[in-house]
Amino acid sequence: MLNKESHVLIIGQGIAGTILSYKLSEKNISHKVLDNGHKYAATHAAAGLINPITGRNYVKSWMIDDLLPVAKSTYRELSEKLNHNYVREANILRAMHTPAQENKWFSSVGKPGYSDYVVETPNDNEYKGIVQQASYYGEITQSIQVDISQLVTDYKAYLIDQNLYIEGSFDASALTVTDNNVVYANEAYDYIIFCEGYKGMENPLFPDLPFQLAKGQAFTINFDGPAPNQILRDEIFIAPMDEKNIWTGGTYQWDFEDDSPTAAFAAEWNDKLKKLLKVNYTVTNHKAGVRPAVKGRKPLIGPSPISNLLYMFNGMGTKGTSLIPYFAEHLIQHLITGMPLHSEVALNRFK
Repeated sequence: MLNKESHVLIIGQGIAGTILSYKLSEKNISHKVLDNGHKYAATHAAAGLINPITGRNYVKSWMIDDLLPVAKSTYRELSEKLNHNYVREANILRAMHTPAQENKWFSSVGKPGYSDYVVETPNDNEYKGIVQQASYYGEITQSIQVDISQLVTDYKAYLIDQNLYIEGSFDASALTVTDNNVVYANEAYDYIIFCEGYKGMENPLFPDLPFQLAKGQAFTINFDGPAPNQILRDEIFIAPMDEKNIWTGGTYQWDFEDDSPTAAFAAEWNDKLKKLLKVNYTVTNHKAGVRPAVKGRKPLIGPSPISNLLYMFNGMGTKGTSLIPYFAEHLIQHLITGMPLHSEVALNRFK
């Protein structure tokens, strides 16, 4: 069992490894983090959005009532700890272009449990003159945007300052597993937890997992003028990060050669932006990343078939910003108390 005498090694310092490390630190559990600084990790290309109502059918995100309070408190605590505000509260405008979309919206958000996440009288003034107007806009509240790229960068500096960071790639040949502990690179640990993102599919300690990797790409753009406060979800996302910089992107590319930005995406996205926007814009950055998506779109959490001292914390996909804080705490409580993992995220659900 995990306790204050334990020593843990986390493999990977994307947003999953970062939050898990923070949660262990808050419980005074000794640990280190091994990371190879992978340039195109999904963390650095993601928008960091937490959206309570998603999809073409406008349904509440899975477990959002439980996930949202933990996510908000976790990111605010980290903002205080690292002396930088990573959280931006901004409502989301959902553009609707047909009566069928409007009917579906009102049918969905009229159900019990939706009223806390919907603004009764939407405000669509911010994007007038900026985008081609839709026939109707729904407005989603309690949505937040987290600057997870900056958070991970700053947390790395914190780990280095605390002598908790190890630069390098995981080498399975340097691992020795016994009944009582695991030894990696001549240092003993009680648990090793793998937060490797899409690289987890190459981990020989966790074979035959149903990863369905999806490459995404994104631009950072600037408008000729200040950015709106709200986030817009039309055919594409327009997500202001501050008064100047705006994130736009996403995409799901299931077949790809590598994890680098591509000219094909740039051409496609510029075309979409020119159709939507009525103002000039400048692309200031182009990033790409591969999401560790999983069959069924639920996380992968649990022990390796090789040893109960080796755990995976992965598969968070596009909703990782909301999922990770809650399930990091869930995993730690599982290791401390032995309580069962949630059946919909447990690794063994595929066996």
